[in-house]
Amino acid sequence: MAGSQMEIDVDELIQLAKHACCHQPKRYVQQISYKSHLFWVKQRPYSKQTFWHYGQNYLARACRLPMFATTASTGGALSLQFEAKRLAEFAHHRLNVPKVWVVTDAFIILADVGMRFDKWLRLQSKINVVQWLHQAMQALCDIHDHNLCHGRPALRDMTVLNNTIFWLDLEENPLKHMNLAQAQARDIWLFMASAAAWLDDSELIKLADIWRHNAAEATLFAMKAWVKTIKPLRLITQWLPKMYLGRDVLNARIANKALEHLLLND
Repeated sequence: MAGSQMEIDVDELIQLAKHACCHQPKRYVQQISYKSHLFWVKQRPYSKQTFWHYGQNYLARACRLPMFATTASTGGALSLQFEAKRLAEFAHHRLNVPKVWVVTDAFIILADVGMRFDKWLRLQSKINVVQWLHQAMQALCDIHDHNLCHGRPALRDMTVLNNTIFWLDLEENPLKHMNLAQAQARDIWLFMASAAAWLDDSELIKLADIWRHNAAEATLFAMKAWVKTIKPLRLITQWLPKMYLGRDVLNARIANKALEHLLLND
């Protein structure tokens, strides 16, 4: 991992982070440089849950649709500690995540792990984009093989360093609302929605097929149930003008259609 071989004076690193946070207190994540190496300071977040999130979670419980629940961070020092713990757990399983250098109640300091994945894809040819997304899907399957889930595996929450994909932003806790199989199915659905902007329909189906050949039976069952539940909503949105639908809704619609083709037409 980036920076893991150099000598670090943790006290100096903390002082740099404190200075950065004081200088830009409203900047949730910011970069600092120490001994010609880059680090990221992630400040204690405010709760990302809104009135609508609480309402959505109530409906998810009432309708017995746990995968519909939101998993936004609750904020505070516990949120930082939870994310640091999850990063350590991923690292224990030799999954690619940034090294955690410092954990405090105010911030955590992470090693830099390269360029954001969606920005990286913009620099690639069409053929390479497809190959990189296949590699990312396999990396997500590797997480699931260790009986873990990510929580929000969007392309913007991944990076590339030395041709290796790294995972970021493990602050969400889907297991608070759903079981592991459902959380893993939700991971794949969210990843597919994030990848939909980069692939045509046939390529998206091939991407999902990589997961299907790796998926546990319980996760397949959870995904089929979810895709079947979302299908009527997807059909309704087909009749709505695109100008009234956000990009996330459009991408989710494309992703669900690909998964319907793969899972519901057997």
